[in-house]
Order: sequence, then C-alpha cells, then structure tokens
Amino acid sequence: MDFFAYYLYKGYSLYAESEDGLFHYDRASKRWYPVEPGWEMADNDDMKEISEERAARFF
Repeated sequence: MDFFAYYLYKGYSLYAESEDGLFHYDRASKRWYPVEPGWEMADNDDMKEISEERAARFF
C-alpha cells in the first residue's frame, strides 16, 4: 500500500493516509488496519503530521 501522509496521535499511535483512506498501524501484529468510517482526523488537535522517516521507526 502506498501512503502519502503519516500522523501521530497523542505522540504514540501511528496513522497513515492513502488513496484507499486512513489506516492505523498495530504494533503488536505489525499490520495496518483501516480506520472506522466516520472518524474525522481533521477535527482532532492531537493528530500531528510526521515525516515518512519518523514513521518508519514504528515498523
């Protein structure tokens, strides 16, 4: 999957955006999961965009 933006929620939960929507990275299973429909990232001040390099530290 090709992600074009990465975000941290409250400094520890990793999210990524692709043409298919928003995904959450689960550290335990090391997999990406789609975010539930209706969850609005734009309304959340705790969500900060980060670089791809910083996001790669989570994998």
